Amino acid sequence: MSQGEDGEQKGRGLDEEALREWVLKAYHEKAIESEEHAQLLDAVRLLLSGATSRYSSLSYYFEGDPESSLGSFARQINEVSEDLAAALLEPIELGAGKIEPVKAANENQNGAASAAAAPNLSLYVSSLAGPIAMRREIDETVVCSLLSTVLLAVSRLGIKRVREALS
Repeated sequence: MSQGEDGEQKGRGLDEEALREWVLKAYHEKAIESEEHAQLLDAVRLLLSGATSRYSSLSYYFEGDPESSLGSFARQINEVSEDLAAALLEPIELGAGKIEPVKAANENQNGAASAAAAPNLSLYVSSLAGPIAMRREIDETVVCSLLSTVLLAVSRLGIKRVREALS
């Protein structure tokens, strides 16, 4: 883990490949299913790649201007489902800083163990997505993509900066 500008730990040690797989899976499988899916996945694409740039995992578009990019992302997804940005961040935030996955899972009945401590990041994302998808009536693969996008931002920027920008 690396130390952020604000002194908090950032999870650059996360296996971002698993997160990118969720993003691409939803984009390729769900984007054309409905207008709602298209809007949500367009917000993901814009946050990660920008309006005119190509996808790159070395540097994401949001890293250039996190506050503006994440703020725009939050507005876009909140138009589809009220307070969706907060619903996505909440379980990630609850899990931030937890070190021992078994102990964390036992202590937190919401299943919000730390992503960095999760033995399988893809399974972690899907476990967080299920309840959100059911409550919001949004496809679970799309929610996995949204959660993965937020986790990528947390990994690169730290939870504090992401929380401030999504608020």
